[in-house]
Amino acid sequence: MSKDPPPVSLLLSKTSTIALSVFGRSNSHIRIFDSNRKGDALSIVFFSFASITPPSRPTSFVHPHTSPPMDYIYPNIYLESHKRLPYLKVDIGELDREIVDGLKSTADAAIGLAGGYSATTGDLCALAISTQKRILIISFQDTTATEASSMLADSILLDPGLKKYAFSAPRLITSLPAILPPLRSKEVYDVTPKGKYKPHTITAVTSVLGSSIVNENVIEVFSSEICDPEDLKHTFNIALRAWAACHVANKSGSSSNLKTVLPFETASLTDDHIMFFSNIFKNDAQMDALKPVIIRNDIDRFIEVDGFNLHVSSVRYTNRIRTNAKTLEIHLHDGSVLQGEVSMVAGKVSRIALVNQETITSNDIKHILTTGKEESSAINDSRYRLLTRAIRSPKELFQSPFLRLL
Repeated sequence: MSKDPPPVSLLLSKTSTIALSVFGRSNSHIRIFDSNRKGDALSIVFFSFASITPPSRPTSFVHPHTSPPMDYIYPNIYLESHKRLPYLKVDIGELDREIVDGLKSTADAAIGLAGGYSATTGDLCALAISTQKRILIISFQDTTATEASSMLADSILLDPGLKKYAFSAPRLITSLPAILPPLRSKEVYDVTPKGKYKPHTITAVTSVLGSSIVNENVIEVFSSEICDPEDLKHTFNIALRAWAACHVANKSGSSSNLKTVLPFETASLTDDHIMFFSNIFKNDAQMDALKPVIIRNDIDRFIEVDGFNLHVSSVRYTNRIRTNAKTLEIHLHDGSVLQGEVSMVAGKVSRIALVNQETITSNDIKHILTTGKEESSAINDSRYRLLTRAIRSPKELFQSPFLRLL
């Protein structure tokens, strides 16, 4: 057995403060042997500092008095390896100039933004700002921190020389001033892939990210913007969404899948405009959250079994099999479950390919279960495009006689 090191005595004046961080094996321990005041000094004796190692976290990005220490996150949405990124999480009331300037000093041509929203109210509850080297996550528990909000807006959000990219940018930029009015922004670009894609679907996200991605991780990160600031998983997801926006924005030339779009800005919008747009996007998100994720697709009739493909017709249009189904399970009467993939959908009629190419008949099938939300309708997509145009030129929308009546 190793011999304990000798006791260590620390003499502190009445006005002194000290912070000790102990990093060591599980059998490391500290024992307070004696504690008493003698005149102007406090004598504290510590025994058995076993296996102490110094901390490895960088300190250049951490305010020495008020900020919590940084943690690390590994970008796991790509197949290729990326360096771990330090991230700092603070509330808006704790944000100071040193933190913001430290982040901004690592920015390249563009940074990434991402928002996290309350599951109950739909309000913005967290904002992630990412460079290619660091990530800052800001929660909004203190909604009276106007001074810190103004400093963040002046330094980053309103800086015309700093391009900001975000997935679902219109909702984010209108939600920021809705929660804290000073948080206006300029030069914010919506991450949009080249080609024709429904806005902000997983298909659109994977297209803009590129081919060398880990699909299950991308789905995990981008499937929901709901965020509980105290949930570590939600924290990682919002950080990775911001980093991904930054990553694709800083690609250039043929390696970029970004579509050229006009930027958004909310600096000139009135408070009424902000609340109108914010509430519209909030209501859309809440309606989307009500869509079922797991759907039992009762089958009206089997048109045919063609080799290892099933041609089926659903009972109702509302629970039809959809092309965006992430998984499809074919439940048989004998209790077994087969895996399928949707290869074609036309109304209530669908074609399903059996993954393992089992041989079955239509009489063997009890029902089909699919996982995956229904994508937005063409009407909703048109309304979204109208709203995004209106953010850039709100007078055109608000001069409508219909909206004046509202």
